[in-house]
Amino acid sequence: MGGTSILDSKLLKEKATADDPWAVEWMKKNTAASGPWYIDNWKPGVEIVWKANQDYYLTVPYFDKMIWKIIPSVATQILMLKRGEVDVVERLSGKDAGALEGEEGIQVWSFPSQNLCRLMPSNVVSPFNNQKLRAALAYAIPYEEIIESVYAGKARIPRSPIAVGSPAHDESGWIYDTNLEKAKQLVKEAGFEDGFEATLSINVSNAVHQTLAVIVQDALAKIGGKIEIDQLNSSAFNELKYGRKLQLYIDEILAWIDDPWYILNLNST
Repeated sequence: MGGTSILDSKLLKEKATADDPWAVEWMKKNTAASGPWYIDNWKPGVEIVWKANQDYYLTVPYFDKMIWKIIPSVATQILMLKRGEVDVVERLSGKDAGALEGEEGIQVWSFPSQNLCRLMPSNVVSPFNNQKLRAALAYAIPYEEIIESVYAGKARIPRSPIAVGSPAHDESGWIYDTNLEKAKQLVKEAGFEDGFEATLSINVSNAVHQTLAVIVQDALAKIGGKIEIDQLNSSAFNELKYGRKLQLYIDEILAWIDDPWYILNLNST
């Protein structure tokens, strides 16, 4: 929803230049939003320091300052949580979250969400600009294995671009249950009898995606895919993703508005 934020026009006009009349370059490292928090300090790939907006028109945040630390290693995240060096760790795998159940001083929160985790092959970047090869990927993914081994059974196969729980969720068009033979046949029909190569990009800050990437790499190897995993920091990942330069990547979306058109538009990223 960042694209719909109300911005401080007075501040942006002060930061604008002749070459950058909309202050786009300044906004890459600063904020002019009107929300409850503002960026006080940002070290790309390291941390973001937020401070409460004392002039916020609704309730001012309880905390004066909040720090988001970017810690790629899941083991380090968990260790820092146990030591009390961080207060919250999010998006752990079901296995890691389950291992923290019962730890003194730690609460594990789990609740239903319309968050969608997706494997995104580019339809404009080779080799996945081939529709049959993209279909082969869909048949090759071990969905049930992922649900059990990564999410400890606390997830569902959406079988639709609209998340489970939305009134618009419809599974009637789903045909892609795991079928390696069908996937191998589609790879041949796509003209890749000798296999194919690709780079699978992930945001290294997401622990679950690191685990998923290895499973996807193994699954695609079974249908002739030689997949290299590229772990990128958040800024590099997002720049390449929105620039439509990634061959294949794992990402997540959570629609803030439960509207089919809006959700489908998010899926077109």
